[in-house]
Amino acid sequence: FCDIHSFMKANILVLPSPHHAFTDAKGKFKIENAPAGTYYAVGWHDRLKSVSLPVTVKAGETVKVDLTIQDKTGQ
Repeated sequence: FCDIHSFMKANILVLPSPHHAFTDAKGKFKIENAPAGTYYAVGWHDRLKSVSLPVTVKAGETVKVDLTIQDKTGQ
């Protein structure tokens, strides 16, 4: 982190899964080829409160998940 230049920062996330995504400009994301099973979808931001939801993936089906990240006060 740089106290002068806010764009000069880095965050490293060590994820226990190869299945992850970044949101696009509209806040949408897609994770393809996830094997069937139950997972936790986690939305994370370095300055906001993260959110975690259980998601069950069934073979051949598409699952839609809404991860709304709120500020740390819950708003």
